[in-house]
Amino acid sequence: MGVAKMSFSLDKPLAREIRRSARASKRKVSAWLADAAREYLRQKQAEKLLEDYEAEHGPVPQATLDELDRQWPKD
Repeated sequence: MGVAKMSFSLDKPLAREIRRSARASKRKVSAWLADAAREYLRQKQAEKLLEDYEAEHGPVPQATLDELDRQWPKD
């Protein structure tokens, strides 16, 4: 797997928080940002899958959502 170099700007408070979080997790900022981007993209994909499911089958019943909430690990 190759890498692509990117250049972008962030506001200073956000950049500080990213650096702090990367240091706390003992990772480089680029690895931290890559992980954050992957997680964001996974969440967007999950949202799209749910939208597609609900478009075809209707809303997920509240009882199912309640059961998932009980089973889902809490942070």
